Amino acid sequence: MTMEIITRFHFQPLEKFTRSTSETVRLSKNKVSITNALYERMGKPEYLAFGWDDDKKALGIRVTVESDPEGVEVTYYKTSVTNIKNTTFVARKVRDEMHCKEDEVVVMKRGFKEAYWYVFELKNAEVQKKCGRQSKWQSKETSRGM
Repeated sequence: MTMEIITRFHFQPLEKFTRSTSETVRLSKNKVSITNALYERMGKPEYLAFGWDDDKKALGIRVTVESDPEGVEVTYYKTSVTNIKNTTFVARKVRDEMHCKEDEVVVMKRGFKEAYWYVFELKNAEVQKKCGRQSKWQSKETSRGM
């Protein structure tokens, strides 16, 4: 009698850098960043403009041009996020609405497109602990127990 070998799993090698397909907006203390998936969906713009709806508690983002006085420049990185320059005013507004502490960030999820705006409502946002890199100065203080 011969036994047949049965394999339940068919593993494939993982790519070294997995790419997020999540379209989210992240607001830290003084900066707004978006995932590259959202950046590509927007058409890889060079400038964006922001709007706020007080009634719906929603952040709107639209593609704009350099000559628009409301526009802010986008810095594209090939990694997982795209930073948007000079967006402290946006980050502070949303963080104040979410009652964030200094060491927390807001992650806005489940956005949708309405007319020219990409809309992210606060009801779909999460407040998370900041998990970025520490500066050398901060890490030395922490390791010394200060």
